[in-house]
Amino acid sequence: MSSKRHFEEIPCNSETPCKYREEDECFEDIHHEAFPKSAYRDGLEKRFREHVLNKVLICRAVHDDIHAQNLIPQKPSPEQMIQFMARKKDTDEN
Repeated sequence: MSSKRHFEEIPCNSETPCKYREEDECFEDIHHEAFPKSAYRDGLEKRFREHVLNKVLICRAVHDDIHAQNLIPQKPSPEQMIQFMARKKDTDEN
């Protein structure tokens, strides 16, 4: 697995009220597309969850909204996780 940080970044909208904003700085953190964390327990599942393409740097307020909607994504099968990570590895090597 690549240690490079290729995760997507969705910048804050400075015109939207945000309880986390300090001065002109937005508080951003990492959202994992594969959640909840408790569902990803073994080594393969943890590697999949932490894969750079499964992480997005987003505004904390947007992050809160995503989780408040409680729309938990379906957990892929182990085979799907392996295929996903193999595709990313292939693109890194080309």
